[in-house]
Amino acid sequence: MTCPFTSLPQCVRYSCSKETKTVRKGDCFETQCQYFDYDGEVFGESIETLQIEMFSAARRIENLPAYRLEFHPDPEIWPRLVSAGGKFVPLIGCYHSQYDGNMFVPHKDQLVKAHVGSRIMIDAQQFRKWNPNYARLAMKKPHTDIKE
Repeated sequence: MTCPFTSLPQCVRYSCSKETKTVRKGDCFETQCQYFDYDGEVFGESIETLQIEMFSAARRIENLPAYRLEFHPDPEIWPRLVSAGGKFVPLIGCYHSQYDGNMFVPHKDQLVKAHVGSRIMIDAQQFRKWNPNYARLAMKKPHTDIKE
């Protein structure tokens, strides 16, 4: 799928789906997926719900909001996703860093994209404290079969 904030490719794991009606989109196919994220306290699975509007004619699979990774038109998508995860995981915690790219600022009921080119602070836990009304990720602690 494409991340709704960054517009970059995002890999999620399919969980379940159903046909449903929504106020905005009418009939749609609602799919629930998981991906790994960090909320300032827990690194674990977060839930993403996608809604695919019903359609009657054939469509190219890459034009859908989500599809199986094997159908992605970029043959190098898997190494790119692994590389992005490899950059994300080491930044869990609290860090200062030089950054040149996009940031997303909560404004009213949406996130607004803005460019930044400066030193930044990466601290998800403090962000949650300073923005208590920010939509909290539905995190689940990772499941392990290890018995202590």
